[in-house]
Amino acid sequence: MKKYLIIPACLAMLTTSICMARNTTAAADTLSNRRPPEGGDPTEQLIKELSLSDTQAADFKAVMEQMRPAQPGEPGAEPEARPSREEMEAQRAEADAKIKEILSEEQYTKYQELMSQRRPPRGPRPDGEGPGPRPEE
Repeated sequence: MKKYLIIPACLAMLTTSICMARNTTAAADTLSNRRPPEGGDPTEQLIKELSLSDTQAADFKAVMEQMRPAQPGEPGAEPEARPSREEMEAQRAEADAKIKEILSEEQYTKYQELMSQRRPPRGPRPDGEGPGPRPEE
């Protein structure tokens, strides 16, 4: 009698482990699809897509580096000092003005299109947190 119970139990365990292995692979595929297609630095991708000259690329990298917030562990990084929304918007506007000076009109137009695709407008989150009006309860 015990033989007849052991075989289905082994089959159930085998089936479960196969299903779990497939789910792990699917999750890994999903995560890898979130990365940019060429991989690497997004600034480098913008430089290629905008066809910047060497001088433009160096100036563009400098502006983008200034915009990047300091990461914890980097020299000069202050973990508690988080800029306000107004400070971030002012910094972004200043960087945008510098980028406009660096790029030609066509390149700047293409830059704006690429950035609008990469940063879609933010709306309210489904859970009611974040930007946008809170849902009525």
